[in-house]
Amino acid sequence: MLTNHDFKFDISVSTGNYATKKPEKAWAIQYSHKSLTIAELETLQREGKSFCFNFKDVSDSGLITAHEKTLAGFDYTNVVFYDIDKMMIPMEDYIEPMPYKPTLGYTTISNGKNGYYGYRLIYVLDEPLRSIEDFDTTYYAIAAANGFR
Repeated sequence: MLTNHDFKFDISVSTGNYATKKPEKAWAIQYSHKSLTIAELETLQREGKSFCFNFKDVSDSGLITAHEKTLAGFDYTNVVFYDIDKMMIPMEDYIEPMPYKPTLGYTTISNGKNGYYGYRLIYVLDEPLRSIEDFDTTYYAIAAANGFR
């Protein structure tokens, strides 16, 4: 696989950091639009940032809130996320046999709780997905090709 370290893509990034715990109310998280490289995404993830897709509307403050994060408001994304929870094996062992490795993978807050592993796998695409249908098709194609359940 070729990697372009200068490739930038658009994503919405939380204004707060949630390295150890997310707010109890999901609506408390607000996002702003950013253009990032994969390395910058990884750095922000390590800082505890949360991510979401790009949406058509923003609040009066210029931020994306829970009110804007709707299917009807979806605009586009270059990123497909998979939340893998309550697994019996560590992330590295889960990824190793995959024919299509994620662009980035990291453990989540729930990793290690009750003897289970939790991680997030991220696939960054060079072309944006501009509809829910295109997103669903791509999401399920990657999942099927890698044997996700």
